[in-house]
Amino acid sequence: MRFLRGFKRFSILLLIVLMLTPTSVQAGTSAPENGVLSCTYAAPEEVHSYLDHLFDGDAYSTVTLYRRESLTVSFPESTAERFLYLAFYDLPDAYEIVFSDAAGAQLSRTRIENTRQLYAMLPIEPNAASATVFAADSSLRLCECFACTDAFVPPFPDTDACADALILLNAPGDELRLLGGLLPLLAGERRLSVQTVYLTRADGYRMQQCIEVLRASGVTREPLFGTGREPSTRSEKAVYSAIAPRSEWKQALVEQIRTLCPKLIVTLDPDPEQERFADSVIADVVCDAAASVPEVACKVYTLSRDGGTQLSMNEPLTAFDGVTAGSFADTLSDFYREERILPRRLPDTVRFKLVQSSVGDDVACNDLLEHLSDVLPTPVPTP
Repeated sequence: MRFLRGFKRFSILLLIVLMLTPTSVQAGTSAPENGVLSCTYAAPEEVHSYLDHLFDGDAYSTVTLYRRESLTVSFPESTAERFLYLAFYDLPDAYEIVFSDAAGAQLSRTRIENTRQLYAMLPIEPNAASATVFAADSSLRLCECFACTDAFVPPFPDTDACADALILLNAPGDELRLLGGLLPLLAGERRLSVQTVYLTRADGYRMQQCIEVLRASGVTREPLFGTGREPSTRSEKAVYSAIAPRSEWKQALVEQIRTLCPKLIVTLDPDPEQERFADSVIADVVCDAAASVPEVACKVYTLSRDGGTQLSMNEPLTAFDGVTAGSFADTLSDFYREERILPRRLPDTVRFKLVQSSVGDDVACNDLLEHLSDVLPTPVPTP
């Protein structure tokens, strides 16, 4: 009986130890052809049953790490350059990455904060056998996390320094509500490299819907999101407080324009009487920044209710099986499952005002790319 009581106490103690010890799950036994490496994971017990969400390809199935919790990914040696791929459900405030060797010795520790991107591909240290992701200051919601080689194709593969077009908007949903089928026309049909920037942030659910719209439109560059929320009051001070001080904000846009060297910039309506006042402030700062680098931007347009350039959304798109830009945009609106952010019908015609041009004024006034044929690619679209 004494032996049985001792064995029972030992069993309970062993069970408690197992519950407190991080557990591992095997994420596959071989490296698929897409460059993803076979990885194992160690995480807190409450996360264990959700670890398969990290490699199921579904952005809406996530793993949450709370403050100071960590997830360790172990991966095999490889002669190819390796990367740690992370996809977040919403913008992370801050996180830390620790690379360790096979003996568990720390090779490096990096803190990443104030990022405006939902994806990261971080080079793995040459001698590293594992990477640990720490939720630094607040919780971290991961959609995907694994090691890969450069054969892996991320959701937005275009990482070139330059872009053909720069689209600066307020919040996710504007790309359809205000621009109609412009993105499918530029990115899908014309095959331009389009960088979209949203100056304010939304919740993770809305940002993931935006990602679906952009990818379906043919956009191959990852969007950038602001870190501030849209203000509820109609004042410039409130907008600058939510996004950034004007001088800081303008300088950041100037640097972005100089880096991307876009031939086309499109932004919001500067009319201060419109329903969403922040749009006018955003447009004003964007135009001010673009005017500071006239050697870079060829054409700068703002949305305008009485603009002289009218873009019809009734143009058939070969890249989308002959569907018109407007009809395709209506289809894309289904991605935004909360109908309140979009009108029942998207605009058939979108009007723009040309506010800056180094290639001359519009003549036909029905194409944002007028006079840009010599500086932009003109590939033949394929369905």
